[in-house]
Amino acid sequence: MWRGLLLSCLLLSSAAAAGDILVFPSGDDSDPLTSSDLPGAISLARTLPAPVTISLPTSSPILLTSAIVLDSRDSGTSFISRSTTDSAVISGGVHLSSFTACPDASHLQCTAAPVNAQPRHLLIDDRRAPRAVGSDELLGYFTKPTADSYVLPAAAASDPVVQSWLASSGTAAPELVYTAKGSPWTESRCAVASTSLSSSGEVEVVMQQPCFSSVQNKPCSQGTSEPDHVENTHYTDLSPGQFFLDSSRNVIMYYPLPSETDMSAATAIMPTLEVLLSATSASDLSFTNITFAHATYARPNSPLGYVEQQSGALVDHPSNPPDCVDYEWIPTTSNLLFSGCTDVTLTGCTFLHLSAVAVEFSGGAHNNVVDACKFEDIGGAAVQIGHYDTYAETDASKQEQSNKVTNSLMERCAAELHGHAAVSVGYSMGTEISNNHISTVYYTGVSIGWGWSRELDTYASNNVVANNLIDGFKLQGSYPDASLGDGGGIYALGPQQNSTMTGNWLNNMGGGLGGGAFYPDEGSAYWKIDHNVFSNATLCSDDCEWLHIWNPSIHDISVSTCWTDTATQQNQGTDTTVEDIVVVDQGTPREDWPEAAQDVMNNAGPPKDAWFYDE
Repeated sequence: MWRGLLLSCLLLSSAAAAGDILVFPSGDDSDPLTSSDLPGAISLARTLPAPVTISLPTSSPILLTSAIVLDSRDSGTSFISRSTTDSAVISGGVHLSSFTACPDASHLQCTAAPVNAQPRHLLIDDRRAPRAVGSDELLGYFTKPTADSYVLPAAAASDPVVQSWLASSGTAAPELVYTAKGSPWTESRCAVASTSLSSSGEVEVVMQQPCFSSVQNKPCSQGTSEPDHVENTHYTDLSPGQFFLDSSRNVIMYYPLPSETDMSAATAIMPTLEVLLSATSASDLSFTNITFAHATYARPNSPLGYVEQQSGALVDHPSNPPDCVDYEWIPTTSNLLFSGCTDVTLTGCTFLHLSAVAVEFSGGAHNNVVDACKFEDIGGAAVQIGHYDTYAETDASKQEQSNKVTNSLMERCAAELHGHAAVSVGYSMGTEISNNHISTVYYTGVSIGWGWSRELDTYASNNVVANNLIDGFKLQGSYPDASLGDGGGIYALGPQQNSTMTGNWLNNMGGGLGGGAFYPDEGSAYWKIDHNVFSNATLCSDDCEWLHIWNPSIHDISVSTCWTDTATQQNQGTDTTVEDIVVVDQGTPREDWPEAAQDVMNNAGPPKDAWFYDE
């Protein structure tokens, strides 16, 4: 069937000089679009006077094989769903079919893998299926790390568990996971460079740099420690609900759950594309009621690995410490990237089953807005604003200014890269994070600021974190979740002149050691923290601080008129005042809190009739 576009230039109003472009496949309306379709519409839009609207179909997904690339020529273009009730879907995944019993393991189901796949996960009926995980027996051999490798005893070489793992070296990229090992708040993932058998029969497993370093326990290095998990090992390690990609045979092997008795009826999608959309130096772009789904993240499988420092900030070079400092770290890759863009709006959009950070605004981002969007099952952060090397930037066009994340729902963010905050902000001015609902994170809900006490004078200022509902943070979970520490509900770093945290309701803090609900960390200054609520201290077993001002480098912060059901706090700052704090008994029903506290609770988060609450 011919699959070109029917592009109709409609309603060219002389008053508005506007163009509408309808994008859909001809013939069968269920025939999905491909990435060759949408660029045709974008090219046509560039020939029309702005503003131009590109209307996308809802009957079938747009299946990308390459990123949507926008630039200044696309300024003034709006991308909308053709339907007001259904969302257009832009997907970076490949639908899999024809699962059959694997010839060498009949309890597993096999199907052909997409070409050059580097998957972090497989979607089976909208469930994130993880990769094969090595057994505790295999993990037990990794107990004698050296400067850049592990030496497994001779007995390991004859162990069938190790033999199967070694056999995977030609078919997959084994990955060692370090939860709270480099730092209590990080979870690094490191690639294996090589394995070899010594003359004495020992197995040497050499790690890629900069994961391990000859300079131990320094910033930028994972150091030499024992891993918590070995992932992406071998199909013999599969447990129900997990998959293995045999790249040598280009085959996906999946171990069905007991309930999955007919894989022919299952919807299986493997994310294969990393960047769904990249926009540079564009203005007045808008995206309305569009779902961005199914993207992967290649870096953890690369030689650099995923050596996390904090909030998804990564080492970006293989040289040894101690020359690496925090302004050399880079954010985790984003599946949608807006660089140097202004006045971009994402409204009523859904971000689903993404492996990296969902959306990033950086490179001089001004007046961009994420509003009334839903983020669900995101590998890293929902939104990243700014980078970590702009502390001395004086050119306003290169600063991050007046960006907003509002009225949005963020569920199961940091679903794989657990050290991420749901919203992560580097250096910025006039950032507003308000009326969002963040649930279930293992480190931090909102992280804003950078530089610790190293940079005393940056452009960071006038930032607002207001009226957010953050429900479940610093959570502690067993694999495939995580147990991290030293996080917070709202976490800040560095001086941020004239900034406020107000009207936030933080609920259900987990028991990870260190940190607290409101956590201005080293160098934090010039915040006004008032009219906030922290509740359900009973969830955490220890270290339940509603306020964590632990260091004299934290200064000139006022905290007032807050309500909490734990009196536990620290205030070791300089010129940091804490007053008018009301402590209620633990377990107090919401309706029995002071009326002013109930007002904060009632007003925190998105509107109660937001579209995503009706799903």
